[in-house]
Amino acid sequence: INEEENQLEDSRLLHSEYIHALILGSLYSNVSSHYLHHAAALSYNDHGVILTGDSGYGKTTLSLALVQRGFKFLSDEIAALGREDGLVHPFPRGIHLRENTLNLLGITLPTEKAARWFGKYLIDIDDLFPGMIGGPAPVSHIFVLKNEDESIPGPANSNTFTAVLSHTHPEFIQQLKDRRELQTFRLNTDQDYPCLTITTA
Repeated sequence: INEEENQLEDSRLLHSEYIHALILGSLYSNVSSHYLHHAAALSYNDHGVILTGDSGYGKTTLSLALVQRGFKFLSDEIAALGREDGLVHPFPRGIHLRENTLNLLGITLPTEKAARWFGKYLIDIDDLFPGMIGGPAPVSHIFVLKNEDESIPGPANSNTFTAVLSHTHPEFIQQLKDRRELQTFRLNTDQDYPCLTITTA
């Protein structure tokens, strides 16, 4: 990747979300024509709308609900803002859909085109809503999605962190175990890839 060789000590990572994130991250870092922001983007009557918020706060669900109501889809994951023109551009990629999102929106997937990807369905927006990909548009509204009820655990107030590891170096693992601020520490190597979960005080 980027003319650099990445050694994976565990071959199971080739079939995990880790390698997917590694490749996408490298691709995004080479984009110089646009500012890439973690957000959903749509347009309506040539006005761009950006939905930003933490993962799990409903960017994809809200985006598809708006497409059902006539909005044009630009992206559910990356808002690509042109450095030269300042417009938000389409950045369509495979959408990752949870089962509850499909049920909530009443969407029936074309089973011959939907693939399973780590507990979610992976499908192109054009297979769900043909002809609903929009073009570049000036941004007129930005919405920040957040959890107003702090009593409901969510990504914004969670103190649990999970990471997929490329390898498990013993010295690194021991250093983590020695940290006093970590309440719990769990390394799971029984899955398809090494997975580290820690909980902070």
